[in-house]
Amino acid sequence: MEMKGKDGDKNHLSPFDQNGTQGKDGRISPSWRPPSAKSSRVGDEEEETGPRFRLYDKRSWEDQVQKERDAQRKLDKNNGKAVAHLVDGELKFEDDEEEARKTRDPTLQEGNILPDELSEVFTVDYYGKPLEEIDKYIKDKTFVAIAPRFSNKYIHRFTATKALGCLTPWNPVRKLAVYIATNQFFDYLVILTILCNCVFLAMPDDPASETAEYVFLGIYTLECIVKLTARGLIINKFTYLRDPWNWLDFVVIISAYVTIIIDFTSSPSTGEDDGSVFNPQMLRTFRVLRALKTVSIVPGLKTIVGALLRAFKLLFEVIILTTFCLMIFALFGLQVYVGILRQKCVANIPEYNATPSKSYLAYYDEWIKNDANWYQDGEGEYLICGNASAAGSCPSGYTCLPDIGENPNFGYTSFDHFGWAMLTSFQLITLDFWEDTYNKVIRAMGPWNVLFFVIVVFFGSFYLINLMLAVVAMSYEEEAVNTNREKEEKERKEAAKDKLKKEAAADKAKADKEVAKDSTKWKPPKEDGKQSNGTNNNKDSKDSKVGSNSKSGTVTVNGKPLQNYGKGRNPMVKMPSKDSGYSVQSNVSSHSGGSKDKDDPDNISLDSQSNPRKADSGTGSMSHGLNSDSIDKKTTTPIKPFIKQDSLANVSSSGIHLGDNDGDLSTKTKSSKPPPKIIKGSLKNSGEESTGRNEPGTLVDRNHSCMGKCCYCFIPWLRLQNLVFIFVSDPLFDLFITLCIGVNTIFMGLEYHNMPDQLVTATTVANIVFTVIFTLEAVLKLTAFGKFYFSNGWNNFDLVIVAASWIDFGLADLDGVSVIRTFRLLRVFKLAQSWRTMRVLLSIIMSTLGALGNLTVILVIIIYIFAVIGLQLFRKSYTADKFGEDGVPRWNFNTFFHALMLIFRILCGEWIEELWNCMRAADELCMVVFLPTLVFGYFIVLNLFLALLLNAFGSESLKGSDDNEEEDKLALAFGKIKRFCCCCCNRFKKTPRTASVGPDDIDEEKQIGMTDLDSDTKDKKAIANGTLKANGINHDKGEVDKAFDAKRDKFSDFDAARKASKAKDSTASNAGSTSKAGETKDKKDKKDKDGMALGDEANDMDDDDENKETVVEDCLPGFCMSNHALWSDFDESSFGKKWYKLRYTMCKIVEHKAFEYSILVCIALSSMSLAFEDVYLYTRPELEAALYYSNIVFAVLFTIEMLMKWIALGFKKYFTSFWTILDFFIVVISLASLIADAAGGEDISAFRSLRTLRAFRPLRAISRWQSMRIVVNALMLAIPAILNVLVVCMVFWLIFSIMGVQFLSGRFYKCKDASGEVLLPSVVANKSQCLAMASTHNYTWVNSNINFDNVLSGYLALFQVATYEGWMEVMDDAVDSTDVDKQPSFENNLYMYLYFVAFIIFGSFFTLNLIIGVIIDNFNALKKKYDGSALDMFLTQGQKNYMNTLKKLGSKKPQKTIKRPKAACQAVFYDVAVSTKFDLCIVVVIFMNMIAMAVDHYKMTKYVSNILDILNILFTTIFTLESVIKIIGLRHHYFRQPWNVFDFVVVVVSLVIILVEAAGKIYLR
Repeated sequence: MEMKGKDGDKNHLSPFDQNGTQGKDGRISPSWRPPSAKSSRVGDEEEETGPRFRLYDKRSWEDQVQKERDAQRKLDKNNGKAVAHLVDGELKFEDDEEEARKTRDPTLQEGNILPDELSEVFTVDYYGKPLEEIDKYIKDKTFVAIAPRFSNKYIHRFTATKALGCLTPWNPVRKLAVYIATNQFFDYLVILTILCNCVFLAMPDDPASETAEYVFLGIYTLECIVKLTARGLIINKFTYLRDPWNWLDFVVIISAYVTIIIDFTSSPSTGEDDGSVFNPQMLRTFRVLRALKTVSIVPGLKTIVGALLRAFKLLFEVIILTTFCLMIFALFGLQVYVGILRQKCVANIPEYNATPSKSYLAYYDEWIKNDANWYQDGEGEYLICGNASAAGSCPSGYTCLPDIGENPNFGYTSFDHFGWAMLTSFQLITLDFWEDTYNKVIRAMGPWNVLFFVIVVFFGSFYLINLMLAVVAMSYEEEAVNTNREKEEKERKEAAKDKLKKEAAADKAKADKEVAKDSTKWKPPKEDGKQSNGTNNNKDSKDSKVGSNSKSGTVTVNGKPLQNYGKGRNPMVKMPSKDSGYSVQSNVSSHSGGSKDKDDPDNISLDSQSNPRKADSGTGSMSHGLNSDSIDKKTTTPIKPFIKQDSLANVSSSGIHLGDNDGDLSTKTKSSKPPPKIIKGSLKNSGEESTGRNEPGTLVDRNHSCMGKCCYCFIPWLRLQNLVFIFVSDPLFDLFITLCIGVNTIFMGLEYHNMPDQLVTATTVANIVFTVIFTLEAVLKLTAFGKFYFSNGWNNFDLVIVAASWIDFGLADLDGVSVIRTFRLLRVFKLAQSWRTMRVLLSIIMSTLGALGNLTVILVIIIYIFAVIGLQLFRKSYTADKFGEDGVPRWNFNTFFHALMLIFRILCGEWIEELWNCMRAADELCMVVFLPTLVFGYFIVLNLFLALLLNAFGSESLKGSDDNEEEDKLALAFGKIKRFCCCCCNRFKKTPRTASVGPDDIDEEKQIGMTDLDSDTKDKKAIANGTLKANGINHDKGEVDKAFDAKRDKFSDFDAARKASKAKDSTASNAGSTSKAGETKDKKDKKDKDGMALGDEANDMDDDDENKETVVEDCLPGFCMSNHALWSDFDESSFGKKWYKLRYTMCKIVEHKAFEYSILVCIALSSMSLAFEDVYLYTRPELEAALYYSNIVFAVLFTIEMLMKWIALGFKKYFTSFWTILDFFIVVISLASLIADAAGGEDISAFRSLRTLRAFRPLRAISRWQSMRIVVNALMLAIPAILNVLVVCMVFWLIFSIMGVQFLSGRFYKCKDASGEVLLPSVVANKSQCLAMASTHNYTWVNSNINFDNVLSGYLALFQVATYEGWMEVMDDAVDSTDVDKQPSFENNLYMYLYFVAFIIFGSFFTLNLIIGVIIDNFNALKKKYDGSALDMFLTQGQKNYMNTLKKLGSKKPQKTIKRPKAACQAVFYDVAVSTKFDLCIVVVIFMNMIAMAVDHYKMTKYVSNILDILNILFTTIFTLESVIKIIGLRHHYFRQPWNVFDFVVVVVSLVIILVEAAGKIYLR
């Protein structure tokens, strides 16, 4: 495209120059239309020129200024009002007014990728140069610069005003700054600087870090100056400080310079630990925020951070709600539990006679403050006590006194003021070490305070914290939907674009063909085998090896004459039929180098032997192409064979038939065996999923194309390769490899500490044998699959493991290479090739990690930032003098690795104990690191990880193989073994696939060159049956109507229902009459995936339960009823009729709701009676007797219920339901316990255990309570999928357990003294020294209870780590481990932490959380069923929304409108009560009241206490007036709203408290 500008520059044109109208100044006037307004006509490229770009100069600025003046003048003319005209009764605005409403084009925003329409016409010469604005909706004076980054063109937008007040866009300095600021290499330099800076920030004590800091600061300053020069400061839009990320850079740079100034101006004696607020070390921590600069540069990170910020906006309301509830919990604790945790047991004061030097009060004060007189429990902690009823009491000789010493846990666990109460409440809702606070409060205040902890844990932890997960997951789903929508829109545009191009190419080819039609005619072949001359119309024939023999007039290929028919034929001309005896062959060879355009309709192969699928497909065309495989991929329409071939002579490597050299053959040649036909391999016939079967007489070439040219024994190699391919594709081969993997895993799991030498030798030999087997497998597969071997990820995985195994053998004698040995453990993952559940979970984990690449980087950045902040602030605070005898804790900020591990522990949810240790070292400043890490890392990012993980799978994929699964090779292998061993048995048959096949599936198969004739026949049958249409499935209207009434016995989707509706009508007349009982049984036995009983009518699902007919089931099973002649005449006898009437009456009774409710009441009362039986029951004989008789009454009632159900339902139905069997089991237990009590066996332990089984009675309520039944059924139905996940988890854990045995086997032994303390290695170095000193010093050489001495012990250790209970001790032992029979040393094996980190991420976080997903999916499916949404599969989304709306409207009760009173005085109160301003004022007063309550603290002064009392009276008065106003205005309607009742109760209680306090003060006076 030629582009001309004002200065003769071909590229200096504006993107607005769409039509190219020239103005007075000689330039093109802007008239560019946005991409959305472009024409989509064919040939539009010829009619209109595309958008063009022009450099921004002074004249561009003048145009923008003039445009702004014109717009302002027009606005002033219309007095700021939009101008509209009445057109055909409709108000129409002027065009420019409509345009004025738009402010931005979303596709052309800064930071976006340049759209394809603009990218195609953009020239490389304009990179980084100021260009005129391409978004015509922007009203500001701006210009853009296009610059490449990561192979994409990005839009950068700048203000066109003067930068820094003096630099215009056409100024050379600013142009240079714009070029540098948008250059990708400048960004790469900044990223490299950031990475290097992050490395030096992690080494704060290194001398080189201070020097490097000045270098980095210089680079960042240069970057800031360049961007300021290019963009300007802050006044206009698109300037430097209008971008929040630039604010981050600016603050970091300024803080760095402030730090330098403080360092130079402060005295040398001023240290970093002086505690000053202006400590330079605190300012230096801002440098760590430079890691966030990576986000602003890498586009993917910026996108994911934007998504996180949007999620945070949605999360903001949840955080406000959580904070509000947290404040309520803290205020309650502050009012009730203030100072109670200081109560301790103090030894009784001995008798003391006062002296002049020390009075009794002074002696008393000294006695109670002496911590030696405080009682300590077994762990050395001071025992908390209480004086309330049922509170923890002190042992004899001690008295419980208040205000003794500090609060527990170094003084940090308390409710003494609002801050500590908030921290303790936050600890409770995060469930971190919450049981410690619970036990202390219960001991101090009594057991009734458990209600506070139940509310906090259930509402705060189980509800609010999981609500955060739900909101994060919802925001992710919205983001994913938007992303998919944008992706689909982009694909749709690209498809439309490709379609236009193809149509244009097809029109062009059609025109060329019309021209060439008259010059070439198709001629039939002659009978004597001579060939007719053809004309080669291929434009690229000069590049091919296809030549023409001038003497004979024949076309030759490599010296051989080529048969040529049908050149340049008209596709509408009827061709010879397939039975005519003609042989129409392609005129090319696979050795040719050139080709005609593949889009040419004539470029289609006609060789029936080269592709059997095409030869038997139904339509035909001809080819001038060179590669038959590529033709097969292009041809999507089956072609009928026009040739009749009876030999395979003269076949090239591509299966194309060639003629003879001279036209005749010798007798010897004719009688020789014809060479095999060679076809090109593809993923379908050469991959892992291939069956290995080929058409007889064919060889599949799976090698590189150059191998046929350079290999002299190519045909024998192909024969060998195909034989090996058949061997490795056999299911028995896969079965053998799977068995080898299983046996190899067993051998690896047999290793344990101190195992005998014979077992060591056996495991070593087994390892060698299995390594050889897996090596042979890799060699055979590499031979068989050829170049397709590496297209399968599992093959690459196998090859890496085999290579690592041989490297392990080569380095077996070297120390420190045991990590390579762990690669052998990855062989277990090979099971995923044949184990579907494991393959699904691995694919979920890998796809989640792949999709979360950017989010993973964000999480790593968060961990790094907080680790470096802690390192900078607290690395010198963890000293031994601050921790006393405890010593410096393991988890600290002394080094970067320790800081990373501590942040990771916080992300695992354990934070409070390390926060206490940090506050012991550096006071409350530690909350700056711990709490933001917990909120951002644990609540948001990790919850987003979990949301993505749960979104990545459905539980249906874990419930076993479906009908649509591919053929299971292991099942085929077992079938072969069965046929081989049991010749007389029936042949093993594979269940036919019943799922319907869509047209897309057939198209996909047709696009891939296949040799499976059976599948092709199936496809043709499907098409012949009419189930496949050109544009999808053709639904007949009558069939659609019938589908809603269709029985769903053999199908679970709509299309199958539609197709089966006809069959239902045709078979209904021939079907035998069946009883209603049999139908009911079938419906209950058969369930499909939507939970609807198979056989149910779709339009019967909405019927009410009350309308169903009572059915009397058979009393006994079918075999009992059919084998006895007694029952033949029983129904017709008089007794039989009376028995039927009795059973019918019993059915009506037991199915009635009143009967169910009465049984529920009995169950509730029975459960309550069981709750009264405790250890003190025998001291209260009256209660014991009452419970005994009540137990008899309930047992009799439940027995009567059971007998009634036996009569009503019959034994057959009663004992086939889980819930009724549970009822029977409980009744039997109750009767057995009564008989045991009557026989005097209540003291026998077996009968006492039997009595405890009565606790199952509450479970009977589940079968009668639908909501509970949904939950229990969800758990029950999820068990198979949960077991699948658990088994895969066990395989994952097996790898880590074997790895732990190899690393840590026998290394957890240690030498302890008599008190149980572990001795230092300087005292005892090894096992022999410990045993030698055992008799003299009472030392013992013991092992840890949790260890890795064998695989089972490793499982137990990993289970503790996965549950975060007792995992610290396991990791401590692993980190301190040295060698077998060596005394452990502190942090000798520090990097063993990484082993546990890897296990927590992959073995615990990913796999165990999938169980949550399984249960959630099952619960949602069941809830949909019970909510009556089984018809969702038949409804559109709009119909579903309409139904949901109707349901909500039906469930809502209409609220009665409160009329305004007629009395004027009362109407005033009504207006105030319903006013939103009045409510807003009350909300403000509530928050002020909360602030006043938060001021309350332990040991307040009397002055503060009096002020708070006055404020309490004031707020109570205000709330009382509010209630009075609302009661007068709303009258009795006030008490209809629950919140008003709550307000009224709070006001009454507040007034009562004030009156009681006032009366108490008067009485005390």
